Amino acid sequence: MSTIIENGTCPEERVFQGKLNELSSETEQAVSPALIVVGSVTQLHNKLDWFGR
Repeated sequence: MSTIIENGTCPEERVFQGKLNELSSETEQAVSPALIVVGSVTQLHNKLDWFGR
């Protein structure tokens, strides 16, 4: 699993999740600043999504 986090820790934060090989189409939607996270830590997104609440 992998995640692209755009504008992390800001109210405008957007998160794109998926398999690494499927995220290439999502990268076109994300703008800088953005961070790509790969691995099991991405499964914590729903637990730590304070802007989504």
